[in-house]
Amino acid sequence: MTTITQVCKPIPEERRAAYARKVFGSGYSLLVEPVIFAMADMLSPDYKGGMWLYCGICPEGTMYSYPDTDDTFRVASPNGFECTMSSEAFGITACLFSRPCEIHPAAPNAL
Repeated sequence: MTTITQVCKPIPEERRAAYARKVFGSGYSLLVEPVIFAMADMLSPDYKGGMWLYCGICPEGTMYSYPDTDDTFRVASPNGFECTMSSEAFGITACLFSRPCEIHPAAPNAL
């Protein structure tokens, strides 16, 4: 049996743009970030914008982001699930809910 270890490493602010381009292509900042922020706004009445932190996941070379705060977020998802999440869990959820929007070009218009 093969075991794969995944390591999450914070991405320094000065390397974010280059790392995101490497993982998602050159349109990440212009196309994907606004979708993630809009999804965060839809998921939680507590989300009011702000700075997000970025983490790279190795060895796959993907990433996720989350609000730079110690606050928690009440979440009410479109599927009826409700809970309170840490900022990191909330950011991961917003990123995962945004994945179809990254894949399907018409999806951001549905937000």
